[in-house]
Amino acid sequence: LATLYPRHHSRWKAIWASALASISAFDDHRTAVQDDWLRPAIPKECFPDIDTVRNVPALSNWAGPARQPARLPPLEDLDAAVLAVDTAKSLDHGIWRGAHALLQGHWAYARYAHHSYYAVRTTHNLCDRLLRKHASDAQLQQIHNWTLAALRAENGNAYIWDLWAKVLAASGAGETALDVRWEAVRRFPDNLVTRMAMIVTLAGNGRQELARHLYDQTERDFPNEAIEPRLLRPEEWDAAMSEKPKRHAVAPLAERLQRVIPDERLFRAAEARHARMDIEPPVRTALDHLRNRTTLLERYFAPPDDATEAGTAAPAVPTSEIELVVAHRIGAQPSDGFLDSWLDVHPASYSAQLLALSRGINGHGPDPDAVSQLQSAFPEHRHWNQWLGYGFSAREERNELRREAREEELWGGRLSAVYPDLDALRFKSGTPDPVRLRRLFEDVALATADANLPPLPPF
Repeated sequence: LATLYPRHHSRWKAIWASALASISAFDDHRTAVQDDWLRPAIPKECFPDIDTVRNVPALSNWAGPARQPARLPPLEDLDAAVLAVDTAKSLDHGIWRGAHALLQGHWAYARYAHHSYYAVRTTHNLCDRLLRKHASDAQLQQIHNWTLAALRAENGNAYIWDLWAKVLAASGAGETALDVRWEAVRRFPDNLVTRMAMIVTLAGNGRQELARHLYDQTERDFPNEAIEPRLLRPEEWDAAMSEKPKRHAVAPLAERLQRVIPDERLFRAAEARHARMDIEPPVRTALDHLRNRTTLLERYFAPPDDATEAGTAAPAVPTSEIELVVAHRIGAQPSDGFLDSWLDVHPASYSAQLLALSRGINGHGPDPDAVSQLQSAFPEHRHWNQWLGYGFSAREERNELRREAREEELWGGRLSAVYPDLDALRFKSGTPDPVRLRRLFEDVALATADANLPPLPPF
């Protein structure tokens, strides 16, 4: 199937999940189909074996050892653990024991129910706090294990990527943390937090020029929540931290900044105290994979003049999707027809298709027919497709997208910068900003290029 009908692997996962869900409608589906081989052959994420409405595990419909029953810890326990950590001056044994028990309980339930939603969010909520309480080497190792479990369960969660970078920085692996932050910036072009953390981290590591340029891009991309330029100067961080937000509208951003700055300063001071964590070979392979991408991502986000200097230009002949996107952004493709030649060989490359569409963007947006074909060919990328084609969506779909956009705060203003009519109280037709829309096409192409990491070990 993958040969005859090339699609992203997640598309075939979705098809199998749908088929298995329909099989479960049979009273005794094993008499209808022999599927014992599916459980070991396909990742567990493909199996719709959870009743998401009641949040309880469905009846087991596969062969295998019985799972240990587990219950979801009550919300009151989480509130108590958060309060204990927030009010403590240091991470004593009692506080750690309570947080450890709570997180272990959430992951036990996740394994039993095959439903990791609460475990992932509790991991971020609690571990982000634990890191600031001077965790020991052994505690950092356990926090890292929980973070990897959350990343394996939800690698599309930007805040877990941010947490992973913090854990690595807290253990003294500052350069490796930067690799993870670059990957987060790449994967989530709709998320301001990853950009903000990257800018402050670069500033704290003496990369002032690149931090400044990334700030300028972020100010254009997310105009509703621009970061103060003074935050690029670490010598002024203490003064910036002491200031109260002057306008209610910027309070959420100011609060996030007050969390980022002391984290970076705290982790830098802790580097001398911590021994490097024991990282399993599969995780080390994944981190090496990210390190190999960092130079490319720096070229993508660097100032145009810097990106094309000798020694920093993209490879003469791109050999991967990421290299192709970077070469397209900095104008270093071997020839005008190289992208078309790439598409002839890789017609199932979503990233290359987006780059090809971006070339034809004018004052009215991309070609409607071409975007419609893209949406049909790559339904697994619906989240991106619907916004890249928003300019000529049907009125009903536009209304629904406008509602979703407001719930997501317009991606920090990025959506309203591309589509000015989104800020209007009532629906009206409008033309997109061609420069910002072309940039969004390129950023999404980068986000979806070669997106797979080597598999992380199970928790």
